[in-house]
Amino acid sequence: MITLTVIYVALLATIAFRILLFTRHGTHKPIIGWLAYSIMVASFIQIIAVLSGITSAPTISEVVLATALAIALLAHHGNIAHLIKADQNGPKPLRWLAYAPKTKPAAKRKRQAHNNKVNS
Repeated sequence: MITLTVIYVALLATIAFRILLFTRHGTHKPIIGWLAYSIMVASFIQIIAVLSGITSAPTISEVVLATALAIALLAHHGNIAHLIKADQNGPKPLRWLAYAPKTKPAAKRKRQAHNNKVNS
């Protein structure tokens, strides 16, 4: 059973570090960000619990689930939004995950900042 524990810890570390090392390009989706953060923290907590002996040795089903999540995250380069297809064109039940706050384009923000300086 020791090898199953080592495999499980390695898979959890893969999940946590793949999410940790993900770099975002595009719109920020706060709900997806919190979901990714909670998955990462849960993975780190589970690693600590297994290594310190707080929980028992992992079962084969836990290892299979961790393997599936690790493979999916590696295939999508750690992008949780792509993993669950959370965008405005995705499945209806998941569209709420794609919420992104409305922001002004950068050129318009710069122009407004310049106008505020000139007017004051």
